[in-house]
Amino acid sequence: MEDEVSYHRLAELELNEAAAYYELEEPGLGASFLTEVDRCIESLVKHPQAGAILLGDVRRRLVRRFPFAVLYTIRPEGVAF
Repeated sequence: MEDEVSYHRLAELELNEAAAYYELEEPGLGASFLTEVDRCIESLVKHPQAGAILLGDVRRRLVRRFPFAVLYTIRPEGVAF
């Protein structure tokens, strides 16, 4: 499997809205949130089987420090978020 990553447009929208919310709650918290999500995604690209199976081929991995989960599928061409 190649290390290609793709993002669903609605997932990107949700991520950006969550980051904006955290930034409004406390300056700098939005950036910290995005850093934790990036760490989670980097880990999943290296170890795609690490997430728990949620339903069918959809997997879930919780993000550290924030009540947020990354949902993804493993595909022959890479990981899809």
